[in-house]
Amino acid sequence: MSINCLSEKCKIILKEEEIKNLLGEQIFKKYKRFKSDQEKLTNPEKNFIYCPIVDCGEMVECNKNLKENPFFECQNNHKFCGKCKTPGWHKEGKCNDVK
Repeated sequence: MSINCLSEKCKIILKEEEIKNLLGEQIFKKYKRFKSDQEKLTNPEKNFIYCPIVDCGEMVECNKNLKENPFFECQNNHKFCGKCKTPGWHKEGKCNDVK
């Protein structure tokens, strides 16, 4: 993982360890998570959605037909509907009933 300097004429490339030293441990973890999320979101072969639970932020791969099975569980064991983004699982086709 590296970052090219954004200055037009600069050719410096910051390596992961240099980025970590500049940002500090806590912000570096956020940076790595953001970078990972961006890679997932820009991958044309896969579809990801965010867990709607407040302060969770985990991403779940959505490789199924939401009409057939809209229910997901993130890595933090939060269950939610991928169609209406409502926490918990409700009866299929009943998104309007829970909003």
